[in-house]
Amino acid sequence: MQDRPSAAELLATIGEYLDQDVLPLMQGNLRYHTLVAANLVAILGREVQAGTGPARREQAELTALLGEPGGGAPAGEEDLDASLLHLHGALQQRLLGAELPDRAFLLAARDALERATLDKLAVNKPGYERYDMAVEVP
Repeated sequence: MQDRPSAAELLATIGEYLDQDVLPLMQGNLRYHTLVAANLVAILGREVQAGTGPARREQAELTALLGEPGGGAPAGEEDLDASLLHLHGALQQRLLGAELPDRAFLLAARDALERATLDKLAVNKPGYERYDMAVEVP
């Protein structure tokens, strides 16, 4: 009995088919739409492969940073999304509140948000998460 292919493997197969077999036959607007579809399939494949690990890491960091109770992992993905939405709102309130947070909090918030952004870039635009603006700015 063969193992069933994973969703990431299936998406990779679709992406290869679009890139190697379909794209060379396309021209004009249809070629552009095929490129967009191939890119979306690749993003979905990377998203499936990454799973909820990056979001759970962001949740844990923000929970610790904000001192929020109940830092345990939620049961489902919808709970995780709701938790992150709540945490982002709480962070926004803290950052925009009448009293400016101390420097240590600001640095920790920046670091947590930067890590979360780099995790998202690794899925949506691979390679960009390694971009170093310091190389371009004199």
